[in-house]
Amino acid sequence: MKQDNAAMSEEKVEQSLARLPDKQWQQVQACCQASKRGGTPGMKYTKEWVLECTLRWIKSPRLYEQIHRHNIMVLTRNSCRHRPPEIFQSE
Repeated sequence: MKQDNAAMSEEKVEQSLARLPDKQWQQVQACCQASKRGGTPGMKYTKEWVLECTLRWIKSPRLYEQIHRHNIMVLTRNSCRHRPPEIFQSE
């Protein structure tokens, strides 16, 4: 499987990613950014991703912490979730 993925052209990967729903695409982008950086400290997140992480935390803080602790998903930390509310204003 690793060999198949490594042999896949970048164009084919982009086409596959283009078919994903927005939320899944954002998760893949966050994972790719974190893997390129070697970690998440100091990482810049999109406003949509910060809002999505905040909503996940509101729904279940314990589950959110478990997902973050075990590196199941790339999630924001408290400093991103507690930004000024102008980020979350509706349009």
